[in-house]
Amino acid sequence: MKHYFLICLGLLCLCTGCAGIAHAEEFSGESPEEFVDAPAEMDFLNPGNLQEIPADSESPEDSEPDPEILPDPEPEYSEIPETVPVNPLQERVNSLNSEMMYLIDEDQVLSESARETYGNILAQQNVYLLITDHLDDLAPGEFAKNYHQALLENSENFNSIFILINNDTYQDTFHVSGDYATEFYAEQLRIALLQATPALVEGRYEDALEILCNSL
Repeated sequence: MKHYFLICLGLLCLCTGCAGIAHAEEFSGESPEEFVDAPAEMDFLNPGNLQEIPADSESPEDSEPDPEILPDPEPEYSEIPETVPVNPLQERVNSLNSEMMYLIDEDQVLSESARETYGNILAQQNVYLLITDHLDDLAPGEFAKNYHQALLENSENFNSIFILINNDTYQDTFHVSGDYATEFYAEQLRIALLQATPALVEGRYEDALEILCNSL
């Protein structure tokens, strides 16, 4: 039995040796052409193995022309017209007769002779006087200022006084311009209006005008 295993082991070794010889002979022949002609390993550290790149060579990106830089367009300017505030009372003043410019009796409370007499006196004193019951929804002080300025647009005399006899809200007031724009004249006008108030309350407009003309 022992001899039998030894014989089998010997046969197995013999077969293995033959197969190894066969494989060795298979690769002992000439190597394939691609292996024979394969170049030796390149030494990339050797400068001689590097190809020179021409100095004037450019990448595809560099070969494109530089984009044309256009100057920024000049900004356009349009002239903005100066806005001049329109005096809401200018048209109202423009409709006046030049003969009644200094004494304006919109409420028709004076006789024609009284308007002529006191109108001349007020003109000599550079005083405008308006009797009205319509202030265009303006405060008395604002109305007096706007109305006076509208009057001055039609006159070359900027040194003047404007007195408002207010039958709308019953708050009489005044406005001064030019040389009369001083505290002295303002105080004189306050006193004159206080003195004329009783006659105005009673509707005695001619008496009130007499007081105002004599107080200025």
